[in-house]
Amino acid sequence: MGKHVLAATDGSATAQGALGWAGSVSGATGGELSVVAVWQPEFSEMDPVCYAEHLAAARRRLEDDWCATLRAADVRHEAVLLEGDPRQAIPAWAAEHDVDLVVMGPHGRGRDHRHGAYVGSVTTFLAHNLHRPLVSVPPGVPIRLPERIVVGVDGSAPSLQAIEWCVDYAPLLGAKVTVVFAERPFAEWGPRSDVRSWYQRAQHSLQEWSAPLAVRSVTVDTRIIEHEPGVALLEAANDGMTDLLVVGTRGRGGFTDLLLGSTALKVLHHSDVPVVLVPVAS
Repeated sequence: MGKHVLAATDGSATAQGALGWAGSVSGATGGELSVVAVWQPEFSEMDPVCYAEHLAAARRRLEDDWCATLRAADVRHEAVLLEGDPRQAIPAWAAEHDVDLVVMGPHGRGRDHRHGAYVGSVTTFLAHNLHRPLVSVPPGVPIRLPERIVVGVDGSAPSLQAIEWCVDYAPLLGAKVTVVFAERPFAEWGPRSDVRSWYQRAQHSLQEWSAPLAVRSVTVDTRIIEHEPGVALLEAANDGMTDLLVVGTRGRGGFTDLLLGSTALKVLHHSDVPVVLVPVAS
């Protein structure tokens, strides 16, 4: 069964880049692509006729301008115009239509910065609150299918859900997967070859966590990086050869009632490649 992809756009350059990326992934997964824009009236009170005219203009802008590249590429899609606050409207529509993947740029209109504190308010809100996989696509990312995916895993439920996401999507995309475990271990006196060492225990765990990918005949390799997880995942993903970084929304540390952990937040702000944030299935 194909995947239902929701691409959120406001017509900004970053949103349109994410839309192109979503179109390529949607085509590969054989599912639906819904291009969603959210219109908010400029004034709290507006004459009904004026309101209808502005709403119609927003719909034409979405269908005629923002979806033009998809039509030119003959990508099947539907254009959906919602009204209200995008932080509420997008999750509600995604839940109602059982969307599998939400795709958006890291920021919307008026923000041309690539990284750091410039992840926009809507993307940040959804990253912290959306209970389905979310992809943030940085500006300038080539519109092509991911060929190599890096996924971070530490044995926590969200990280194992990230592995399951790769099990689901990697065969559809024809992608290879590198499974990364990162940690700063306590100092050990014994060699790495000692079966009791941290390194050997980590190797054993990596093989266990990666097993579902091998079952699906996905080409897999594993890496152990002795570093803080966020830094290690960025090092692995920003190598010029990776096309997609997948992480669980929260790892083993931190507050269990927070959806987005420090590692996920760090890679969201600093990755050169699209980041998939995968929550635990509810």
